[in-house]
Amino acid sequence: MDDLITTAGGLAGTGRARPDPLAYNAQRVFQHYPTRMLDDGDVIRLTAFGKCWLAGDVPGDPVKPIAAPYFDLALEPAAQVVQQRGGAMAVGELVAALRQSDQTDMVARAAVGRLQKYGIFAIEAPGASRDPGATAQALSVAASTAEA
Repeated sequence: MDDLITTAGGLAGTGRARPDPLAYNAQRVFQHYPTRMLDDGDVIRLTAFGKCWLAGDVPGDPVKPIAAPYFDLALEPAAQVVQQRGGAMAVGELVAALRQSDQTDMVARAAVGRLQKYGIFAIEAPGASRDPGATAQALSVAASTAEA
């Protein structure tokens, strides 16, 4: 056995290590899972890509082919509501607005998550449950940016 170890030590760098086929990178496998659920106070904003998507300027829609039919009904209206409100709003306000257009809360929240996942929305600030002033501050900044 000692002879094998000595021989192997002299061969260092001549071979290439292969990845273990049974091992996987958990971060890569689960990177699309949320680190937390969105709170009603989380402020989301419509990204530049989201504006292009709404305008129909994105070739090969990256969102709709993946969405289930009942989510599809809320995707574009959700992005339109945020755009109409100056490009940013709290998740709870968006859910309430979509509720008035006959969307269930579950479908509205799923649409928000899906639009965030595909880069249509971005989280602007954490919700009020984590930082009481963050929601108001983020909405104020978003409003002043939209006016400029």
